[in-house]
Amino acid sequence: MNECFLDSIKPYKKHGETYISEVVEQFSILKSIHEDWERFVNSGDSQHAANIRPEILSSWLRSYKSGLSPHKVFEVVLSSEELAVRRAMNKDLIDIAAPILEEFVFNLRNGFRVDLVDRDLYILYQYGTEDVLSWSHEQEIAPGACRAESYVGATAINLCGLLRRPMQLIGSEHYCSLLHDWICSACPIFDDNDELIGIVNVSSALDKIKSNTFAMIKALARAIQYSWIQKKIYREKELSNNFLTSIIGSISDGILAIDKDHRISFMNSVAGKILNVTTENSVQKSIDEIFATNSRIYEYIVKEDNFVNKEITITGANKRAKTIVCSLKSILNNKNERIGSLLVLKNVQNAGEFVKNLAGFSAHFTFEDIHGRGYQQAIQLASKAAVMPSNILLLGESGTGKELFAQAIHNASRNSNGSFVGINCAAIPRELIESELFGYEGGAFTGAKREGQPGKFQLAKNGTLFFDEIEAMPAFLQVKLLRVLQNRKFTKVGGNVEISLEARLVFASNRDLWEEIKKGMFREDLFYRINVITIEIPSLRNHKESLPELIDFFREKISEKINYDFSFDEPSTDILLRYDWPGNVRELENVIERSAVQAYSRNSTLIGIEDVSVYYGLNKVFLAYPNGYPNLDPLEQAEREVIVKSLQNNAGNITAAAAQLGITRKTLAKKKQLYGIQ
Repeated sequence: MNECFLDSIKPYKKHGETYISEVVEQFSILKSIHEDWERFVNSGDSQHAANIRPEILSSWLRSYKSGLSPHKVFEVVLSSEELAVRRAMNKDLIDIAAPILEEFVFNLRNGFRVDLVDRDLYILYQYGTEDVLSWSHEQEIAPGACRAESYVGATAINLCGLLRRPMQLIGSEHYCSLLHDWICSACPIFDDNDELIGIVNVSSALDKIKSNTFAMIKALARAIQYSWIQKKIYREKELSNNFLTSIIGSISDGILAIDKDHRISFMNSVAGKILNVTTENSVQKSIDEIFATNSRIYEYIVKEDNFVNKEITITGANKRAKTIVCSLKSILNNKNERIGSLLVLKNVQNAGEFVKNLAGFSAHFTFEDIHGRGYQQAIQLASKAAVMPSNILLLGESGTGKELFAQAIHNASRNSNGSFVGINCAAIPRELIESELFGYEGGAFTGAKREGQPGKFQLAKNGTLFFDEIEAMPAFLQVKLLRVLQNRKFTKVGGNVEISLEARLVFASNRDLWEEIKKGMFREDLFYRINVITIEIPSLRNHKESLPELIDFFREKISEKINYDFSFDEPSTDILLRYDWPGNVRELENVIERSAVQAYSRNSTLIGIEDVSVYYGLNKVFLAYPNGYPNLDPLEQAEREVIVKSLQNNAGNITAAAAQLGITRKTLAKKKQLYGIQ
C-alpha cells in the first residue's frame, strides 16, 4: 500500500456509485478495507467486513469458495489467432470506440491505462503509456486476457458486466493483491436494445488518481454508445434506402416523388421512359419543366388533388401528347402535414395487366387442371363453347368446381389476354352491388370517392366477367343487367355517358333456376339471356368412377403442399370410395388434407381408418358399414360392436365403459385405436 498516498486520502461514501470523489484527508477507510481483506482471505470471515460494499463482498465469497488464490491470477489468454477472431466479431464496436479512446488517452497524463473489453470480458485493445502497459502485460493484463470473476476475482470490469452499471474499485477492494495499488473505473456500453456490447475500463496507480476519473469514464462510455446507435441507424437507413431504390427500380410502373415545392426529388427509369426524359437530368427540376403548365396532370399536382387510376392525356415539355393511367397520392409527415406527392404512371397498353391483378380473380386454371373421368363430357362442351362469344351458364352444386371451369373457359377463349374479373352476387351487400358492377362517378353518393371508381363491367374490358351465384342477384338489379345484355352498353352510377360492354360473360348457379323462376325469385327473360350455352357440372356422387384419380391427384398435391409424402391404406381408401361427398370436390380435397395432417401428427406416412374417420361424415359411413369394419373377422367385428355400444351407453366415458366391459382403460384405448372407434 502506498503510505504517502494513503496519508492524503479523505473518507468517501461506502455505498454510493461514486465513492471516491476527491483526493483528500486521512487514509483510515482504505486501511480498514485492507484489514478486512486480510482477515477475509486468511479465514473466509465475512461477518467482520463492515467496510466492504455488499456487491464486492459477494464477489469475494464466490471467489473464496471456488478456491481462487488472492495472490495470483488464473491466466486465461487467447492466442493471437483467437484474438483476431474475437476482434473481427467486435469490429463495429472497435471501429467506433478506437478513435474516441485514442483521443481520450492523448489528453490524459502518464500513469493511466484504458481497456476496451467485449461482452464476454475479453480485453480487445489497450491504450496508455509504455510503463503502465509494460507492467500490465507482465501481469497478463493484456489484449486477449479474460477478466471474468472466476479467473481474477472481484474487479471493476467483471462487476460492471455482472451488475450492468458503472463500477469503481480502489486498492484492497480488488480480490487479487496484485491490484491493490490500483484504482479501476469501468462503465458498460449498451446497444439500442439494451444489450451489453462492451465495457470501457480506466486503471491508474493510486497516487495518480484524478477526482473526475469516474465521471470521465461514464461520459466516455455514453459517447461510444451514442455513436454505436447513430451508426446503426445510419446503416439501417442506408440499407432501407437501397432496398427501396431496388424495389422501385424493379417495378413496371413509373414512379415520381415530388416535394412540397413541386420539384422532382426521385424518378425511376420507367417514369423516364414513359415521359421521354432522362432520370438523371430530371431530378431536382420543377414539374413545369417536365409537364406542360396547361396539362391536367400539372393542374392535379399543383392543386394537390389525389386520385387513383385515372386515364389522362399528358403533354410533356416536348409538346408530345401521350395517354397514360395515373395515380396521385399526397405524402404526409407524422403531423399529418403534406410534404409532397407520389405520382404513379402506367402506359395504357400495360393497364390491362394491371386491371387483371387489381380486380376480383386471376385466371390460373386451364382444362388440363380439371381431373376425373366424370368431367370429360362437361370439359368437351366447355372447350368448344370457350371459342364462341355466346354467354355461358355453369350449373352445379357447391364445390363442383364452377369457378375452375370459368377460369379454364377464359384461358381457352379469344379473351385470354384480357382480364378475368369475378363477382359473387351473394357475397356483396345489396346496397353496394350496383356500384360494384357499373362503377360510379365522383360524388354519386355519400362516401363515394371524389374521383369515382370503375366497376366490374369496365375492368373486364376485352376479358371475361364471371357472375357466381347469379340467382342471388337482387330483383331490381336483374332488370338493369337484362338491359345491359340487350344493348351491350352500361352507365356508371351518377353518370350519363354510355360505355360499351366489351367483355365475355360467364354465369354460374348452384340452384335450379327453373324452380327459382317459378318462385318469382329470378326473372324468366334474364334466364333466357344468360342460358345460351348451358354446361352442367356433375356432382361427385354421380361419377364415383373419378374418385380414384381425384384421390391420387389431391394426395400428390397436398403431399407437395405440406412437404410430407403420404399414402392411404386399403380400409381408409374403401371408406373414401363409399362416401357420397355432398360437398363434392371441395370437400374431398379438404378431407384428404385433414387426414394427412392427422397421420403426420402421429408420425405416420400411411393414412388409416383412425385418420379419415375423424371427419364426421366419414365416421358415419364407417359406423354404417353393412359388413362391419373392413378386414375384421366375425369375432373381432362382434367385439368392436360391443365396445361401441358400451361407449354409447356411457356417453363416451372411457373409464365407465372399461369398468362395464371388465377391462382396463389402457386396454380399451388400444381396442379403440385398433378398431378405429372415435
